[in-house]
Amino acid sequence: MRIPYRRKTPILEKLIERYDSVGSCWQWKAGKDRSGYGRIWHDGKNQTAHTVAYSVFVGPIPKGLHVRHTCDTPACINPEHLVLGSHADNMRDKSVRKRVHGSKNPMSKFTDAERELARTLTGRVKDVASIIGMSACYVCILRKQKEMHKFS
Repeated sequence: MRIPYRRKTPILEKLIERYDSVGSCWQWKAGKDRSGYGRIWHDGKNQTAHTVAYSVFVGPIPKGLHVRHTCDTPACINPEHLVLGSHADNMRDKSVRKRVHGSKNPMSKFTDAERELARTLTGRVKDVASIIGMSACYVCILRKQKEMHKFS
């Protein structure tokens, strides 16, 4: 459903008319980026809808902080699901909630099994990469991640 752009419409009204309630999430139904995050023009720039929603419903976002989703739904603009945190907090969320790799990521080129195979196969990195069909650089990254997780 195409939602017409209305320049003089207050931002609160634009936010309210552009979401549907799905469970406890407020799913953005207007334009989205490739990662599924809602996009909206506000203050002369194209911004993420959840960031604008946080600013409108909760308050200003201090410099250096990011608006994070507690629901792991990129299109959600429910202010009860949005919290502030650092970039490191956001990356930690991605890792802990396994949003970054494998079958949960629709943009992923490799399955979790292929990644695990790259981590566990012994031999030269170049040979392992050739067997699995991934770059040697990526095999190195996966092996380093395995080493890092041994100590955590």
